[in-house]
Amino acid sequence: VSGTNGAGQYNSLVDRDEQSVALELSGPIIQDRLFFYALGHLLVFAVFDQNLDPAAAWHEIVEHKAVWLGMLALALLLPLAITSTRGWIRRLGPNWKRLHRLIYPAAILAAIHFGFQVKADLREPLIYGAILTVLLVVRLPRGWQRGRRTPGHTTIS
Repeated sequence: VSGTNGAGQYNSLVDRDEQSVALELSGPIIQDRLFFYALGHLLVFAVFDQNLDPAAAWHEIVEHKAVWLGMLALALLLPLAITSTRGWIRRLGPNWKRLHRLIYPAAILAAIHFGFQVKADLREPLIYGAILTVLLVVRLPRGWQRGRRTPGHTTIS
């Protein structure tokens, strides 16, 4: 379906679909960058902090909350990085979007990971946490922002 809106601007469902696909594809690009940043962070930890000693690294992961949370966030980012190609988006269909919602708990875990790592001045992790909170609230479904469930869900009054 196509036509003009009276002001000479061309409207097309195909154009809108292409725009939404382009916007959705920017998410995988960001998620891939986050994954590779986190992987680099892990490599710095393994090489410089643990001298490539698997036993020492495992001990750190198990014993310290900050490292454990960081590893958990990285584990959540792994399927997002793997499924960020156009082929995976097509194969997974609507499940792709559902899977990629793992970015939200991964971001929360990363913020907590950062907070646990800081020893003295908590201002910087708190600022990042506040920014993340604002971004997550903005991303809430509109039904939840108004204090009710999203359409399609029934509520008992």
